[in-house]
Amino acid sequence: MKKIFTVISFLIFAISWSQAPEKMSYQTVIRDNANQLLVNQSVGVQISILQGSISGVSVYSETHNPTSNANGLVTFEIGNGTTSDNFSSIDWSNGLYFIKTEIDPLGGNSYTITGTNQFLSVPYALYAKTSGNGQGPAGADGVGIISTVNNGNGTYTFNYSDGSSFTTTNLTGPSGNGFTNGTQPGEIKYWDGTNWISLPPSTNNNYYLTFCSGQPMWTNSYCPAEVNALNCGSASTTSSVYAMVNTVGVSVLLPYTGGNGGPYSGQTITSTGVTGLTATLNNGTVTNGSGNLTLAITGIPSGTGTANFSISFGGQTCTFSVSVQALTIGTSYGGGIVAYILQSGDPGYSASEMHGLIAANSDLVGTYGWGCNGVTVGGTSPGFGTGMANTIQITSVCGAGTAAQSCDAQTINGYTDWYLPSTNELLAIYPNAGLIGGFSATRYWTSTELGGNAARAIDFTTGAGMITSRISLYPVRAVRSF
Repeated sequence: MKKIFTVISFLIFAISWSQAPEKMSYQTVIRDNANQLLVNQSVGVQISILQGSISGVSVYSETHNPTSNANGLVTFEIGNGTTSDNFSSIDWSNGLYFIKTEIDPLGGNSYTITGTNQFLSVPYALYAKTSGNGQGPAGADGVGIISTVNNGNGTYTFNYSDGSSFTTTNLTGPSGNGFTNGTQPGEIKYWDGTNWISLPPSTNNNYYLTFCSGQPMWTNSYCPAEVNALNCGSASTTSSVYAMVNTVGVSVLLPYTGGNGGPYSGQTITSTGVTGLTATLNNGTVTNGSGNLTLAITGIPSGTGTANFSISFGGQTCTFSVSVQALTIGTSYGGGIVAYILQSGDPGYSASEMHGLIAANSDLVGTYGWGCNGVTVGGTSPGFGTGMANTIQITSVCGAGTAAQSCDAQTINGYTDWYLPSTNELLAIYPNAGLIGGFSATRYWTSTELGGNAARAIDFTTGAGMITSRISLYPVRAVRSF
């Protein structure tokens, strides 16, 4: 880096009328580009005396290598330097003279600072010494600096030989920001406009130092995803979220504008307000321009209300919300209609998570026999929560065409885990038949066997359990658990 140095020069002439050497005292103060004094350092100086004009011919030249003191001041005598010229041979009566100063702050002879000024009346006393008829009258003593005082507040006082003094203004330059040692080889520091920031070396040999949004970073040749705006106020949820129910298959679409086409890493955000939910953003790439982030919503919300998610993405931050509703009997959910919600004492009940039964929106088409007449299936139960196991057992023994197998074969609204309810499951559904809808005033098969020729059915006129011949044909309503 090229440094610019500042000099403040004082040219004082000490001229003797007797046999003392003809010399001129020269002083200069040198500062660096941060306006700091260059102290206790050897500098290179070349002095030239030019005749006629500021760009005139040099009639005398000499060099010096003085050392600055603690105040950045260097002092030497013109006429006492290294030279092949004769200072005494200068004819001061022959026109105007100028002094040219060249300085190398590093102490060599690569002079980078140049200044030229005209001699005024004082140097011509050297001519007056020999002009006219011999020696003229002695002139007044010159005034020189006898001491320099550092006042400790950025000012300096120069004390002159005539008893006067001069105090400078505050010469302290601006403070630098400075550097601290790094913590590992290859660490980089850069200015972010306010502070010096440390950038650790890359741990991936396939990454390159890239400038993204004016800041250096390690990337795989693409700047990370950035957007001009995230529109959390327009975020939409693909389906409803219910309190105390395990949330699956629900996503939030979060619009953005001003995408740069860059890649991004996934992140997981936990909800506030209504707790228990997480929003998961997988790795991806933003489009150039406008698009949507897709975040999967999972978990069991703690109650009804609003779940809030604060997201920082692509240089932007905002908060989007998901409404959490109450799940009630008769609500469309899970491929059908909520038909029963487990109560305390029911098998599978949990105080922290809602479970229950979902009935298909309508009966299966047609009527069905229980099937397998004369064959004892075995292993079926009337108990709550046994309908799926009963259905699997009946299907494995009796094969196709039974009421149970017909339920098992259904795919309704994307769900395939339908089964024929047990006796107690269908009895729990019966009081809610009006909220569910579509039931007929007749008997419905259960998956509970009673001997080799009979099975249980529920009369949806009275709600009574009936022992019925397996060859009887009745409607069937498939259910699934949640």
